[in-house]
Amino acid sequence: MKKTKSEKQRQVDVSGIIIPADWDSNGKVKGYAISTFNEKEYVVKNMDGGEDLECFLGKKANIKGELIQSETLEIIRIKSISVI
Repeated sequence: MKKTKSEKQRQVDVSGIIIPADWDSNGKVKGYAISTFNEKEYVVKNMDGGEDLECFLGKKANIKGELIQSETLEIIRIKSISVI
């Protein structure tokens, strides 16, 4: 992901529930987010094509990673994820 001038990055440690955020034309989940316990939502992306997030869907999880904030989105690039 290429950085733009308007993006800010920082390390984060977030807990919440993994939810679907994007679907393909057949209704299969292809994008995920984490809904935190303080009602904030972040799109989550795996770094380096790591573990598929489908197995975490609907589960409480802790994510550590890099928060990328642009003008329209907050995305966490996952460094580690674990069920809590």
